Amino acid sequence: MTAGKSNRVGKLRERVTIERMDRAPDGFGGAGVSWSDVATMHAEVISFKGCEHAHDGRTETRAPCRVVMRYREDVTSAMRIRWRDRLLDIQSVIDPDGERRWLALDCIETTGSEAGI
Repeated sequence: MTAGKSNRVGKLRERVTIERMDRAPDGFGGAGVSWSDVATMHAEVISFKGCEHAHDGRTETRAPCRVVMRYREDVTSAMRIRWRDRLLDIQSVIDPDGERRWLALDCIETTGSEAGI
């Protein structure tokens, strides 16, 4: 194990669940949305400074963060991360060194009317 790899593994202290969106016909010409678990794993979650703004009379908070985990081929930006009691929408999926060892997921935690909870 290289020193860099060893240091990263020690930072994977949080348990996160990757969720996939499932759509099913609702019988009225639309589709209902539900989320199903893909995998639960250890990750490092790095929070950045968020912002608040008013939208249609409601306050919405958008907090960016990065989730770093071991590499998986099946993670896409159409998924989300459940971390503690928070939902993080995946914005981008990055293989930082191109070695298929780690994934860096740039995410946005949205609360308020955009959260869709």
